[in-house]
Amino acid sequence: MQNKILQGSEEWKAARKSKIGASEVFTLVAHYCRKELEAMGFDLVKERPFRTIQELFLKIKFGAELSEIDPAFAEFGNGMEEYIAERLYHHPDMQEAEICVIRSKEFITNENLHPLAACSPDGYLSFDPAGCSIPDFDKTCQIDDNWGRGALEIKTSNFFAGFTADQGAKLQYIFQHQFQMMVMDLKWGIIAVLMPKEKEFDDPFFKGRALENILITQSLKKDSRYSACYDLHYYTYPRLIAFQALILKALKCFQDDLEGYDVDESRFPRNSEDLVGLQREKKMWAQLWPDHYGIRQLVENDDLNKLFNDRYQAQVEMMFAEQNFELLTNQILQKVKQAGLDKYCEILGTENRMSWIKNGQIRFYKINEKNRGKNA
Repeated sequence: MQNKILQGSEEWKAARKSKIGASEVFTLVAHYCRKELEAMGFDLVKERPFRTIQELFLKIKFGAELSEIDPAFAEFGNGMEEYIAERLYHHPDMQEAEICVIRSKEFITNENLHPLAACSPDGYLSFDPAGCSIPDFDKTCQIDDNWGRGALEIKTSNFFAGFTADQGAKLQYIFQHQFQMMVMDLKWGIIAVLMPKEKEFDDPFFKGRALENILITQSLKKDSRYSACYDLHYYTYPRLIAFQALILKALKCFQDDLEGYDVDESRFPRNSEDLVGLQREKKMWAQLWPDHYGIRQLVENDDLNKLFNDRYQAQVEMMFAEQNFELLTNQILQKVKQAGLDKYCEILGTENRMSWIKNGQIRFYKINEKNRGKNA
């Protein structure tokens, strides 16, 4: 049974804290179904989730708030949704297939699918009038009005993401879209992606101006300047049974770990190996247990504060020492070269001697009284 909640409402704010949304489901799949994805030929180094498994565990199990990934990207993505939806509607393929684009602000939960299942569709698609059709991305089927409504997912991308018309959407977007279909019990949908045509159009200042102007006009017809700066790619997908099976498996495994943690703390997921993800995890730990993981202010006469200061001073001195070390080494090598000495000769000074070791590196040794005469 589906439960539809209006985004922005108090009910929505409470519900989303205890649910796994569509943008989060790929984190579960990548964690629990890694072998299956690799067997299907996907590279999970390139296709990394937006969230870590520990972030979702802390959210669902302990009620921690997820930290914002990047407010600037979120603002641009959310602000451009109306523009992208209107641009998709005016796309020649949509006009030919007579597909209507209907925006949505619903938050939908489906406990029959899974107690944690929820999604926030960007909109719906329908054929109006009936009788037209559109092929799916892989050209395996022809989708028409008999398929019912479709799920619309809107994305903005950076220039380097490499979206093209002949390559499919990113793996995490496909899983997000498939999860939406499952939650809403739909059979097909479209992922619409807006990306800059040139690298300079990916600049935050340019994006800010574009967003400001488009929000003012609120119409593609009134302001079409940015159609020359951004490409719109769309990808039509039916239900992908293999993908949806992995989603169900991942949800079950995640639920098992949530419940199993109460008797076995080893079910708690490890920290992220990604520094950015780790920083977000640390912020969530600080929310839940501030006495242990929050910020502790030291006072001037605290012994630990003095050690901090001494450690930083040693770090600065070491940095300058390394710079001086490199400078002296380069000066020595230049002098050796100017003297015409063989690269592998040993040079004796009055107090130190220099020897070459592997890979063209040099080492210095102190000459002591015991071996001074022998070396001479």
